[in-house]
Amino acid sequence: MIGLFASDLDGTLYGAFHKTNPIVLSAIRAACDSGRHFAVATGRTMRSCDEMGFAPVPIEAVCANGAIILDRQGRVIHHVPIDREAVGRILSAFPEVPFDCISLDHTYVRIGRQEWEDNFHRRLPLFARISMRGMQMSAGECVFEQTDEQILRHDIVKLNCHLNDADDPTLSARLASFLDAMPDQVINAPFASSMFEITNPEATKANAVAWLAGELGLSEDEVAVYGDGGNDIAMLCRFPNACAPRGAQDAAKAATGPGHVLGSNVLYAVPRHVRETVRREGPFVRGQDGNWVHEAKSTTGHGS
Repeated sequence: MIGLFASDLDGTLYGAFHKTNPIVLSAIRAACDSGRHFAVATGRTMRSCDEMGFAPVPIEAVCANGAIILDRQGRVIHHVPIDREAVGRILSAFPEVPFDCISLDHTYVRIGRQEWEDNFHRRLPLFARISMRGMQMSAGECVFEQTDEQILRHDIVKLNCHLNDADDPTLSARLASFLDAMPDQVINAPFASSMFEITNPEATKANAVAWLAGELGLSEDEVAVYGDGGNDIAMLCRFPNACAPRGAQDAAKAATGPGHVLGSNVLYAVPRHVRETVRREGPFVRGQDGNWVHEAKSTTGHGS
């Protein structure tokens, strides 16, 4: 019995156009109207649950790869910062890398606005730019021309950067090696090979969804998760009700186990699976003890 659905966005919940539409929103609405919760689980940083086209539905958000969790009102209810000393070491060792340093309030960068915008188009692969269409940072999100000292005054929850063949060919390898040498302080879980998405090792989608489930009074077997990429694998391995769309990475599909690979995200296999689950299980209600109870339990005395 599922009380919480949690889904990755691009390649999973979204279809070919990488945005919400009536199919996606109606599935989320069906889940919430049945007494369940729906959370997006994304590497992106969301400042409000109304962003990215989700304003019509009451979602929670596990964002920044699990470093920030927002409730339905868009309030930060949990966050996991990177150790400040670790952030300082990374920034000092790689002064040439245009990191996005994400805090609970803003994204701080060392370069100017124009250079940042140029880098976005030069460094990021075409498919990634398409997937981010309509999801660009809002006005005032970025604070430019920051020194390392200024950045380190804030609790940084995530460091992002994009490196490709236009950069020093050794840079990506050197950064990866540097991060590998500090596994107790940081983890890199990117959605594309040209990217680095650096968080506290405890800040994963798996841990964040489990934390949210606990806050909602749900056990992990009452959670359904969906994902398609490298930063979803730990989440897919952790929860028994895990599914991946047909176009997911092989490792993501393997993590879900036999029989848990759905159809194509282009055909909205994940929203359809959410709706089918709600229809099959029926509505959830809160019991007198405050826990989720499947309505059939309270009327027939039999579980499902």
